[in-house]
Amino acid sequence: MESSTKEYWEGVAGGWGKWVWNQASEGVADPWDQERQHGSCERWVRHWWADKNIKFLVDEIRMLGRDMKLENVKCVGGYKAVTLSGQGGYIWKDIPEAGFKHGDIAMNEKDCHTSAAVKKALRHELIHAFDDARAYVNPSDCHHHACSEIRAARLSGECALGEELLRGKSLSGDGGSLTLGQQCVNRRANLSVSRNPACSRVSQQAIQTVWEACVADTAPYHRYPLDIIFY
Repeated sequence: MESSTKEYWEGVAGGWGKWVWNQASEGVADPWDQERQHGSCERWVRHWWADKNIKFLVDEIRMLGRDMKLENVKCVGGYKAVTLSGQGGYIWKDIPEAGFKHGDIAMNEKDCHTSAAVKKALRHELIHAFDDARAYVNPSDCHHHACSEIRAARLSGECALGEELLRGKSLSGDGGSLTLGQQCVNRRANLSVSRNPACSRVSQQAIQTVWEACVADTAPYHRYPLDIIFY
């Protein structure tokens, strides 16, 4: 890790939340293209905010005392683009320098300008928001991070059968003890946790430690969401 990045990690907001602001922007996007992506992202966010599955998650978060509103979801690009999963990031700590406050959801408009991308990203980040609202989550604790990423990957739909087929993944599996869907959850959770500078060297170990409990935790759903084909 470069020293400037390390200093940024240690000095801005105290935890995992500050990591989601990508301070080092590479190049300048075409203004017209950036405006188009921003508009598409905001339109799809408004569209999916009215979806019954998104509303269910938002209502469950509100029932826990956390005020989650459409205004908390921010489509961003350029130097504010998030790097947590490529599409979005939940803001675990205030980042005033970037205009984010704790509880916001940042959507990377470069990757969130289609309907499907916005829907999956919203569900993923709302699972993080639910976890943050129902219990103490220490942003620098790799086990906490791993558990929330396992749950978000499983309950967001990003590991549904169709999604894996679109990624060109084989349905033959790796011959291990995990189902194909669980292999996807494990892989994508590890991708996110390994990008956390505090956990990059222990991401898979952290996932394995909390796996059994967290992959079985479907809250706020009573069981796995029926609108997602998981395998």
